[in-house]
Amino acid sequence: MKDHQKDAWASKEEMTRFVSASATGTPLKNAQCGQWLVEEELYVPWVMHPTEKDLETRDDHVAAIATSVALLGALASTTLLTITACRSLRKTASTSRKLISA
Repeated sequence: MKDHQKDAWASKEEMTRFVSASATGTPLKNAQCGQWLVEEELYVPWVMHPTEKDLETRDDHVAAIATSVALLGALASTTLLTITACRSLRKTASTSRKLISA
């Protein structure tokens, strides 16, 4: 409103001119060109939404992948623990067993 420096209210003359122009069919320079329809517009998406079956299948795949990753992590952790324990046992077995006397 500050850009145009115009009042937001229309005067009686402007309203009368607008009504008489629409009644006579004279085109207005700021009027809409489309015809108003009372019917509802329907929204049609460009991409098809996934069905319930697709969503369930997707959820099953995600669960299977998450379980596989968790099992691989547990397997890697157990393997590293076993390797570390074997190295420790070998090192202990190779050292001499001398008693410390006081």
